[in-house]
Amino acid sequence: MGPGQYQNPSKGCCRRSAPQGTIALLHHQPTPSSIAAAEETLVDIWLPIETAVAALARAREADGINDRIACERALGEVQSVIGRQS
Repeated sequence: MGPGQYQNPSKGCCRRSAPQGTIALLHHQPTPSSIAAAEETLVDIWLPIETAVAALARAREADGINDRIACERALGEVQSVIGRQS
């Protein structure tokens, strides 16, 4: 077996492993503030996506019952959310 390889005992073969990044070598543990910052970033990214997906579902439902006004309103919300992300 060469460097950067490991043997999978169940398969009996060698596979390459990814090299360890320099940040991993620093042995820094996450702090409460770094976790909070990561969660805030995640919310900033996912909340608009979830809002757009929910509005698309409402638009599909309205379209299915031929409610043009509700469909257009929901699509407007999607466009508003997408426009904020650009």
